[in-house]
Amino acid sequence: MSNLSNNKEISLAILAKRIGCSTSNVKVEFLKDLAKDQPSIIAAQKLLIEFRQKKKTESIQLKIDPNDTPASFIETWILEFIESITPQPDDDKTHQEKVNYFKDMLQKDPDLQKRLLDHLINLEESEG
Repeated sequence: MSNLSNNKEISLAILAKRIGCSTSNVKVEFLKDLAKDQPSIIAAQKLLIEFRQKKKTESIQLKIDPNDTPASFIETWILEFIESITPQPDDDKTHQEKVNYFKDMLQKDPDLQKRLLDHLINLEESEG
């Protein structure tokens, strides 16, 4: 049994019908469609603004709370999408830590350094 309010279940059913899938797959299908278009962060933010406005319109049309509307679900999912494509500050730090780790490993192990260089040279030769 769903924990969603009746209005939210109706909104999910509306979205599922628009997208052409079951209510249990509507979020996944929406995010797949969104990702397929590969919007930039700015384009996704513009879309977010559009759905925030649409929430109010749907609320009036459907006579339900704005947070129970189909647009409210989409707003939430777009926010999740934006978070997923926004580089996190830790990503750069983690990347740099990995680079430093491998630099240290290569400096400490000349044999590993030679094998890696030989491997890279072989790759270049096979591609060229």
